[in-house]
Amino acid sequence: MRPDANDPRAPYLQVADDLRAAITDGTFKPGQRLPAGRELARRYGVAAMTVNHAVQVLRDERLVVSYQGRGVFVADRGAGQRQADQAPGDPAVAELRDELTKLADRVARLESLVSGSKPAEASK
Repeated sequence: MRPDANDPRAPYLQVADDLRAAITDGTFKPGQRLPAGRELARRYGVAAMTVNHAVQVLRDERLVVSYQGRGVFVADRGAGQRQADQAPGDPAVAELRDELTKLADRVARLESLVSGSKPAEASK
């Protein structure tokens, strides 16, 4: 899967979404090592830094853990973690996540303007 140039989301978010889906559907199982960053960059047709940002998103979501010199692994989400994930969340946290997503989209549009390419979606 290559990031869709017509998608208003930044490429790193598209890569993160694809990797998240692979983790959720069991393509990557708990404890399994993800392919190396260079391999993922080649698969997605993006820069290594884009993959690094995508992995950071998954790390922030506690879907993956990384170990210096060993790689990135799918987190072992035990029963306690699943219960915490299903517990009603703080509405302020949900609102912050929405705002962060919007901000990331705005930054992606600004970066495309600065780089001289036409943004996928016009600014509002």
